[in-house]
Amino acid sequence: MVIQLNSDKLTRKIVMKRLILGTAQFGMIYGLNNKKRISLKTIKSIINGARKNNVKFLDTASSYGDCEKVLGKIGVSDFSIISKVMIKNIGIQNPNEWLAKSIKKTLNNLKVKKLYGLLIHNPLFLKKNKKKKFFKSLKALKDTGLVKKIGFSVYDPDNLDELLKEYKFDIVQLPINIIDRRFEKSSWLKRLKKNNIEIHARSVFLQGLLLNKSLRKIKYFKKWQKLWNNYYEWIKSNNLKPLNSCLNYVSSIPELTKIVVGVDSYSHLQEILKYKSRSKLIFPEYLQSNDINLVNPSKWENVKI
Repeated sequence: MVIQLNSDKLTRKIVMKRLILGTAQFGMIYGLNNKKRISLKTIKSIINGARKNNVKFLDTASSYGDCEKVLGKIGVSDFSIISKVMIKNIGIQNPNEWLAKSIKKTLNNLKVKKLYGLLIHNPLFLKKNKKKKFFKSLKALKDTGLVKKIGFSVYDPDNLDELLKEYKFDIVQLPINIIDRRFEKSSWLKRLKKNNIEIHARSVFLQGLLLNKSLRKIKYFKKWQKLWNNYYEWIKSNNLKPLNSCLNYVSSIPELTKIVVGVDSYSHLQEILKYKSRSKLIFPEYLQSNDINLVNPSKWENVKI
């Protein structure tokens, strides 16, 4: 794939406007690079840095430990916030009441009056159990004005078949990166855009695996050694840094509305904000993998760092 861009500077500006600051690591130990919780002082510096550089969106979830409370303590009412809710498999008799209680808790924790978006974190629950009443409750919440847009966070292209057929939604969050190109290679990005659905890319660094060269030496990831060798040889041959290679890839996909990036330090945020776009980069086919055990972090349960 050859990407041709008229202006690297203009493209960088466009990418910056598409950025969403991911916050999972603010509420729990998240990602391969993190071995301890990020301090409140560091989180404040990251939020303030994002604010000063016109990053206007935050991505969070009620399942990210105490992340929403931390954000509320810092003060983020000037950001557009997208949160996610995990539907419990049992014990919910009244979806309207349960969801209303959940959103009230999220708003209180964040200390905001409304959300830009609310996504169902486990949409396969709806698909498997035909629980359309839960989505109706989500839609009703949108009608109240507490939530501007609703949608789903998905993990695999197959997740979208029934969701698009059965539900009318505004946002889909999906994993995509230079290694995991399943959505790009399918027809889904074009189909979603045709339906005026916002596409938010996440896992663009694959939980840090694509940024830290030493992580490939972890026993679990050694089976993909050829892929890592190709990846770092390509980076070197193009005089890139891993972070720039990842951002250049996702920025080359025009269908993506937003790009979620997680950071664990202020310097990491600065590196992203200083991102340099490169035109005419070729992203070889041999850099991708469809192996679900690699591209889906939920399969990494036995990974030991």
